[in-house]
Amino acid sequence: MIFNLTGATKIMLLGAYDLACDMRSRFLYLVTDKAPMRMQTYSFEENRPVLQAERRVEETISLHDYLCMYIGECT
Repeated sequence: MIFNLTGATKIMLLGAYDLACDMRSRFLYLVTDKAPMRMQTYSFEENRPVLQAERRVEETISLHDYLCMYIGECT
């Protein structure tokens, strides 16, 4: 299972993050604070998040980018 932590409230984000950590699942986060947006994929090592990949996302999100966020596979 892959968790998408983008767009959640703080409480929802913390709960999902904690569950992802407990399950040792990967999670995604879309960084939107400045252009270009970046989709970051993390995994857990020794209960700490480790950035596995970062992918630039153009301002207009393609169908591929949209599905990456929800399916959890980014290549």
